[in-house]
Amino acid sequence: MPNKKSSNSEPSPNISTGDSTTVQLIEHGRDIHMYRITDVELDVLKSNYESSSFSFWQLCLGIFIGFLIPLLTLQLSDRVCAIFVAVTFASGLLALSFGIKWGKEKAEAKRHIKQIKERFPSI
Repeated sequence: MPNKKSSNSEPSPNISTGDSTTVQLIEHGRDIHMYRITDVELDVLKSNYESSSFSFWQLCLGIFIGFLIPLLTLQLSDRVCAIFVAVTFASGLLALSFGIKWGKEKAEAKRHIKQIKERFPSI
């Protein structure tokens, strides 16, 4: 299928707004590339982008930072300090775990997209 690019040789239409101003429409060409994929490939891509790992990573990272700052800057009683240390440690481990999982899922999605694009000749 040949690529059609809009030519700027034709003048753009002017639109009158009713008062003394006019608006000139300027066209910009775009190319759309379509790839045919199977239902299985579409489901794999969909599942990678619907993953909740990124959301949980953000949540755990926010909790980690939120508890780490007071832990480092405030004088806390022993009991409160122990609770802050436990929450900071647990949220840090969870943030690390979800971050690694999200990174792997993102890399897998990119790999699937690359495989789909490689099946077709360069456009």
